[in-house]
Amino acid sequence: PSRATGTPVTLDALRLGGGGMAVNMVVLGTPPDGLRRFTRPIAARLVVDGAEIATARTTTIVIATGQYLRGLDVVPRGHPGDGRLEVQAYRLRPPERRAMRARLPHGTHIPHPRIAQRPGYHVEVVATQPIALEVDGRPRPPVRALTVDVVASAYRLLV
Repeated sequence: PSRATGTPVTLDALRLGGGGMAVNMVVLGTPPDGLRRFTRPIAARLVVDGAEIATARTTTIVIATGQYLRGLDVVPRGHPGDGRLEVQAYRLRPPERRAMRARLPHGTHIPHPRIAQRPGYHVEVVATQPIALEVDGRPRPPVRALTVDVVASAYRLLV
């Protein structure tokens, strides 16, 4: 048998509380590329490494090791091999959402005063009602609570 040639790259993953893994991104609420003027916010408590970073109504929470979602540069600081995750909480006003979506392809939607960002290792989200969940671009059943932990060097990819 022939051996594959290439360079092995060690990458991180996201461990979801209750089971399951993600290799790129977890989105709670409406994904950034789906935010519209009439998207309703949800009441959720967001805690990163024990520090509460959002308790206000938010439309979107992104937890990522990677950078891109559907080809859009949603998390410009995302790096799947740095041993940490990146968290964003969107609280954009309805008139601001179209301009934000237009800036997503190039990652210029941040910094923004109503998009909180924070790196970390452990995330807890608790909502007052079930919220949409997307894992690596695929819809999952809505959740009321979710924990996410980074798993540093979880796998090797041959590139």
